[in-house]
Amino acid sequence: APLYRNLIVTFSLRCVLAANAWEKFPALFQNCVAQLPDDLLLQLMRATFSTLQRNNRKDLIEQACKCVIFNASSKTTAVNFASRTWVEDGVAANKKLLPERLDALLNAKVSPIQVGNLFDRYFYEMVDNRDIVRSLCTIGEHILSGCSDEQTVNNVKVKVLDGAFIVENYDLAIHMLEQGIPGKDKTWHDMSLPKVKAHRAMAQKKPREAVKYFREFMNSWLASDQEEEYDPTSGIAYSREWLLGRNAFRIAGILDSIPDKAEADKARAEAKVYFKVALEKAKGDAEAMKLLNEE
Repeated sequence: APLYRNLIVTFSLRCVLAANAWEKFPALFQNCVAQLPDDLLLQLMRATFSTLQRNNRKDLIEQACKCVIFNASSKTTAVNFASRTWVEDGVAANKKLLPERLDALLNAKVSPIQVGNLFDRYFYEMVDNRDIVRSLCTIGEHILSGCSDEQTVNNVKVKVLDGAFIVENYDLAIHMLEQGIPGKDKTWHDMSLPKVKAHRAMAQKKPREAVKYFREFMNSWLASDQEEEYDPTSGIAYSREWLLGRNAFRIAGILDSIPDKAEADKARAEAKVYFKVALEKAKGDAEAMKLLNEE
């Protein structure tokens, strides 16, 4: 009887779970995926995954997630739940699985908003691995090409920009900055563009050009009202003087390499003045003081 079909497939799966008859689970779960409407499937998944987790059957959770993702594309809420779980479990087991799984979700036509949210959630956890970041930049561009949600686009663009900088793809970073990053004002762009150009000049062994752009970056800070910059990868807030001192010292090192000792000494003296103020401002923040003292 059609009226009871949803009850039958659900009840059959619950009996299997209650009996720990794990070998029967995949076929019965597949029946539920095919039969149940989106809302009932989501409810069943939540209860089922909880039971499987308690019994340490992560392998069956993974199978179930893939079954939903690749066979029930029209059941959006269930697919989104399966996608989150699949990525979360994958990253918990091995961070290197993140790009692979995000790419698989895009190929399965999962909503780019959902994939973008997962990309945004995990991106900064991966910054210590350049190979992962490089792959994530490519995936981020794929997300951007198919996403129309403004907030998702803005979040992903900022991460791709940071990723391009981390892996030293300065041409991509400069291109993105020249195109404009939504949600970022002119001051932010005026600070960011010379900074990336300076690093590209260093990579290209053009020290005078690098010094020029680092000076432009410092001048943008001096002209702004911004007092600090928060680094999401470390959780540290860098004061204006800390950033100015760091860049003056960097300029000194570049000038030493030319060599241009007289100008390098001037830049070092300038850095000392900035760092003195930065140390005063960082009092009370043990993590910041530790790093600042090292510098």
